[in-house]
Amino acid sequence: MTKNEFLNALHRALLYLPAKDRQEILQDYEEHFAAGFEQGKTEEEICRALGDPEEIAQTYLQQSRADAQGAPQPPAPPEPPVPENGAPAQPQARGSNGRLLYIALFVLELLFIALPGIPAGAALTGAGAAILAAGIGAGLFASSVLLTLFLICLSLAFISAGVLVILLILWSLRACYRRMS
Repeated sequence: MTKNEFLNALHRALLYLPAKDRQEILQDYEEHFAAGFEQGKTEEEICRALGDPEEIAQTYLQQSRADAQGAPQPPAPPEPPVPENGAPAQPQARGSNGRLLYIALFVLELLFIALPGIPAGAALTGAGAAILAAGIGAGLFASSVLLTLFLICLSLAFISAGVLVILLILWSLRACYRRMS
Protein backbone atom coordinates (compact mmCIF):
# COMPACT_ATOMS: atom_id res chain seq x y z
CA MET A 1 0.00 0.00 0.00
CA THR A 2 1.29 3.47 -0.84
CA LYS A 3 1.04 6.61 1.24
CA ASN A 4 -1.75 8.02 -0.93
CA GLU A 5 -3.72 4.78 -0.82
CA PHE A 6 -3.35 4.63 2.96
CA LEU A 7 -4.41 8.25 3.48
CA ASN A 8 -7.31 7.96 1.01
CA ALA A 9 -8.57 4.81 2.73
CA LEU A 10 -8.27 6.52 6.12
CA HIS A 11 -10.06 9.61 4.79
CA ARG A 12 -12.94 7.53 3.41
CA ALA A 13 -13.25 5.59 6.66
CA LEU A 14 -13.35 8.84 8.69
CA LEU A 15 -16.15 10.48 6.69
CA TYR A 16 -18.51 10.35 9.70
CA LEU A 17 -16.23 12.62 11.72
CA PRO A 18 -16.36 16.42 11.47
CA ALA A 19 -14.11 17.80 8.73
CA LYS A 20 -11.83 19.57 11.22
CA ASP A 21 -11.22 16.39 13.24
CA ARG A 22 -10.69 14.37 10.08
CA GLN A 23 -8.13 16.89 8.78
CA GLU A 24 -6.23 16.84 12.09
CA ILE A 25 -6.10 13.04 12.07
CA LEU A 26 -4.90 12.94 8.47
CA GLN A 27 -2.25 15.55 9.27
CA ASP A 28 -1.03 13.40 12.18
CA TYR A 29 -0.58 10.49 9.80
CA GLU A 30 1.14 12.75 7.25
CA GLU A 31 3.63 13.50 10.03
CA HIS A 32 4.06 9.76 10.66
CA PHE A 33 4.96 9.34 7.00
CA ALA A 34 7.34 12.31 7.09
CA ALA A 35 9.13 10.91 10.11
CA GLY A 36 9.33 7.47 8.50
CA PHE A 37 10.77 8.93 5.31
CA GLU A 38 13.43 10.76 7.34
CA GLN A 39 14.42 7.41 8.81
CA GLY A 40 14.77 5.98 5.32
CA LYS A 41 11.69 3.76 5.44
CA THR A 42 9.61 3.03 2.36
CA GLU A 43 5.93 3.84 2.04
CA GLU A 44 5.04 0.16 2.38
CA GLU A 45 7.06 -0.22 5.60
CA ILE A 46 5.42 2.84 7.12
CA CYS A 47 1.94 1.63 6.13
CA ARG A 48 2.60 -1.78 7.70
CA ALA A 49 3.85 -0.14 10.90
CA LEU A 50 0.81 2.13 11.13
CA GLY A 51 -1.68 -0.69 10.60
CA ASP A 52 -5.00 -1.01 8.81
CA PRO A 53 -6.66 2.35 8.00
CA GLU A 54 -10.11 0.85 8.67
CA GLU A 55 -9.12 -0.24 12.18
CA ILE A 56 -7.51 3.13 12.87
CA ALA A 57 -10.69 4.88 11.73
CA GLN A 58 -12.83 2.62 13.94
CA THR A 59 -10.74 3.67 16.95
CA TYR A 60 -11.30 7.34 16.17
CA LEU A 61 -15.02 6.81 15.51
CA GLN A 62 -15.39 5.01 18.85
CA GLN A 63 -13.50 7.82 20.55
CA SER A 64 -15.81 10.36 18.93
CA ARG A 65 -18.90 8.46 20.11
CA ALA A 66 -17.45 8.20 23.61
CA ASP A 67 -16.72 11.94 23.64
CA ALA A 68 -20.29 12.64 22.60
CA GLN A 69 -21.61 10.48 25.45
CA GLY A 70 -19.18 11.87 28.04
CA ALA A 71 -17.40 8.55 28.58
CA PRO A 72 -13.66 8.38 29.28
CA GLN A 73 -11.47 8.72 26.20
CA PRO A 74 -9.27 5.96 24.81
CA PRO A 75 -5.55 6.72 24.63
CA ALA A 76 -4.32 9.23 22.05
CA PRO A 77 -2.71 7.97 18.83
CA PRO A 78 1.00 7.19 19.01
CA GLU A 79 3.45 10.02 18.51
CA PRO A 80 5.44 10.00 15.28
CA PRO A 81 8.74 8.17 15.63
CA VAL A 82 11.78 10.29 16.40
CA PRO A 83 14.66 9.97 13.91
CA GLU A 84 17.75 8.12 15.07
CA ASN A 85 19.80 11.32 15.32
CA GLY A 86 17.41 12.60 17.99
CA ALA A 87 16.31 15.68 16.06
CA PRO A 88 12.56 16.28 16.05
CA ALA A 89 10.81 15.46 12.79
CA GLN A 90 9.72 18.47 10.76
CA PRO A 91 6.01 18.24 10.01
CA GLN A 92 4.88 18.64 6.44
CA ALA A 93 3.07 21.78 5.45
CA ARG A 94 -0.65 21.63 6.06
CA GLY A 95 -2.97 22.01 3.14
CA SER A 96 -4.89 20.33 0.39
CA ASN A 97 -3.52 17.17 -1.13
CA GLY A 98 -4.12 18.58 -4.57
CA ARG A 99 -7.66 17.28 -4.93
CA LEU A 100 -9.03 20.71 -5.75
CA LEU A 101 -6.37 21.10 -8.44
CA TYR A 102 -7.39 17.81 -10.05
CA ILE A 103 -11.05 18.78 -9.99
CA ALA A 104 -10.19 22.06 -11.73
CA LEU A 105 -8.02 20.23 -14.29
CA PHE A 106 -10.81 17.72 -14.89
CA VAL A 107 -13.32 20.49 -15.59
CA LEU A 108 -10.86 22.31 -17.86
CA GLU A 109 -10.13 19.10 -19.72
CA LEU A 110 -13.84 18.50 -20.21
CA LEU A 111 -14.42 22.02 -21.52
CA PHE A 112 -11.36 22.58 -23.68
CA ILE A 113 -10.22 19.11 -24.73
CA ALA A 114 -13.07 16.60 -24.53
CA LEU A 115 -15.92 18.74 -25.86
CA PRO A 116 -14.08 19.80 -29.02
CA GLY A 117 -11.79 16.76 -29.19
CA ILE A 118 -14.29 13.92 -29.26
CA PRO A 119 -16.31 15.44 -32.14
CA ALA A 120 -13.01 16.18 -33.93
CA GLY A 121 -11.99 12.54 -33.51
CA ALA A 122 -15.38 11.43 -34.79
CA ALA A 123 -14.98 13.82 -37.74
CA LEU A 124 -11.56 12.37 -38.56
CA THR A 125 -13.01 8.87 -38.42
CA GLY A 126 -15.95 9.93 -40.59
CA ALA A 127 -13.63 11.59 -43.09
CA GLY A 128 -11.64 8.38 -43.25
CA ALA A 129 -14.80 6.40 -43.91
CA ALA A 130 -15.79 8.85 -46.69
CA ILE A 131 -12.34 8.60 -48.28
CA LEU A 132 -12.54 4.81 -48.04
CA ALA A 133 -15.86 4.89 -49.88
CA ALA A 134 -14.31 7.19 -52.50
CA GLY A 135 -11.35 4.82 -52.82
CA ILE A 136 -13.62 1.87 -53.35
CA GLY A 137 -15.61 3.91 -55.87
CA ALA A 138 -12.42 4.92 -57.67
CA GLY A 139 -11.41 1.29 -57.87
CA LEU A 140 -14.77 0.25 -59.27
CA PHE A 141 -15.37 3.05 -61.74
CA ALA A 142 -12.01 4.58 -62.59
CA SER A 143 -10.01 1.34 -62.52
CA SER A 144 -6.99 3.25 -61.26
CA VAL A 145 -5.15 0.93 -58.89
CA LEU A 146 -2.72 3.55 -57.58
CA LEU A 147 -5.51 6.02 -56.83
CA THR A 148 -7.52 3.32 -55.09
CA LEU A 149 -4.58 2.21 -52.92
CA PHE A 150 -3.72 5.80 -52.07
CA LEU A 151 -7.29 6.58 -51.03
CA ILE A 152 -7.59 3.39 -48.98
CA CYS A 153 -4.30 4.13 -47.16
CA LEU A 154 -5.36 7.72 -46.57
CA SER A 155 -8.72 6.59 -45.24
CA LEU A 156 -7.08 4.14 -42.84
CA ALA A 157 -4.80 6.91 -41.58
CA PHE A 158 -7.79 9.21 -40.94
CA ILE A 159 -9.80 6.47 -39.25
CA SER A 160 -6.84 5.49 -37.07
CA ALA A 161 -6.13 9.11 -36.13
CA GLY A 162 -9.76 9.73 -35.23
CA VAL A 163 -10.01 6.63 -33.07
CA LEU A 164 -6.67 7.45 -31.43
CA VAL A 165 -7.81 11.00 -30.60
CA ILE A 166 -10.99 9.70 -28.99
CA LEU A 167 -9.14 7.01 -27.03
CA LEU A 168 -6.49 9.44 -25.78
CA ILE A 169 -9.14 11.89 -24.58
CA LEU A 170 -11.10 9.16 -22.81
CA TRP A 171 -7.90 7.79 -21.25
CA SER A 172 -6.85 11.21 -19.98
CA LEU A 173 -10.32 11.90 -18.56
CA ARG A 174 -10.27 8.54 -16.80
CA ALA A 175 -6.78 9.17 -15.40
CA CYS A 176 -7.80 12.62 -14.17
CA TYR A 177 -11.01 11.24 -12.62
CA ARG A 178 -9.15 8.41 -10.88
CA ARG A 179 -6.65 10.92 -9.49
CA MET A 180 -9.51 12.95 -8.00
CA SER A 181 -11.03 10.02 -6.13
